[in-house]
This record gives sequence, structure tokens and C-alpha cells, in this order.
Amino acid sequence: MYYWWAPGGDRQILNTGSHLLEGIPRADSSFAEDTVNLTTYPPCDSVQGRHHVDVGTVEWTTNWSYPAALRRVYRYKPLVGNSRKHWSGITQDDVGFGLQELDPGAIYPRHAHRCPEVYFILEGSAEFSVGDQNFTATPATAVLIPPDEVHRIANTARGKLRWIYFWWAPGGKKEVLDVGSHLVDTGIH
Repeated sequence: MYYWWAPGGDRQILNTGSHLLEGIPRADSSFAEDTVNLTTYPPCDSVQGRHHVDVGTVEWTTNWSYPAALRRVYRYKPLVGNSRKHWSGITQDDVGFGLQELDPGAIYPRHAHRCPEVYFILEGSAEFSVGDQNFTATPATAVLIPPDEVHRIANTARGKLRWIYFWWAPGGKKEVLDVGSHLVDTGIH
């Protein structure tokens, strides 16, 4: 699996290819809230020049503006991005990339964001709604969510649902990454 994007909207670079230099990857919130350790990343002005990160070195976090019931069942590990500069991930201001997780039986309610997003399912199964389409996603399923498209995820597996997310700034418009998601449903299912 690989991802490319056009930094600053320069689509020409997507056509250049690679050059080898040598040689030839729950709705039921009955468990205790303290069973999930989540981290907030404080802002920092210094940019780290890191080019790699091990997922094991990045702590789980969540969207702290979400209701507590959702924060108990949903978490993510931001591996690449711009909003957390004092962290162990890779700093890049026009993409977001990481790992997300949803507990068994849980629902990530209808939400939307200004940037496009790709999900790649690693583990579990889910019922997805993207716009007016409903479908089941299982491991090795890729899901494209256009900008401002309302989408919802319901974990239908007995175990955790895990997926990779990838956001980018089309045309170099980095402001679409600053807003984050807004929930459409007011209740947690």
C-alpha cells in the first residue's frame, strides 16, 4: 500500500514516478472509562525533522471535542500531520496519516470534514455509509470519502475495527486540514 499527494497542489510531480538509485505493509460503553489511555499533544513551535515513526511510539488519542461516550470507544494514533508538533510522529503540513480504532459494536456517528480522506481497513468489519451509499468494509477494503461528504462507521465485528486514514490538502489548500471533523448526529448510538 502506498499514498502520494501533490504538495502545494503541484500535480505534475505525481506524473514523474520513482527513480531507483540502487538495487531493485461500541455503542455499548459499559466498560470503565479509565480502561483506555489517551494522550493530548501540547502545541509546540519547533518542527522536528523526523522522516520515520514506529506506530508503537505514538500514544492513542481522541478528538477531545467529542462526547465522552464516543471518546471511550474511538481513538487514533496520528503518525503524520501538522496539528501536533510536539509529539513522536512525522510533521508534515499538508497531509494527515495514521491508525484509527473503534471498539466492538461501537458507532462513529455521521460526520464530515472539509478535506478528502481515504480509509484502508486493516482488521474487523464495518457497515459504512458514505453519502447515499451503504456497504460492508472488511480487511483490504479502501474507502474514498470526498470533501464534505457525510459518512458513518458501525463496527460489526466481535473485535476492534482498525483502519488507516489518510487526509490531504487538495490544491495545496492547507486550511481544509485545520478544521477537523464535525459530528452530524447529536447522540451517540
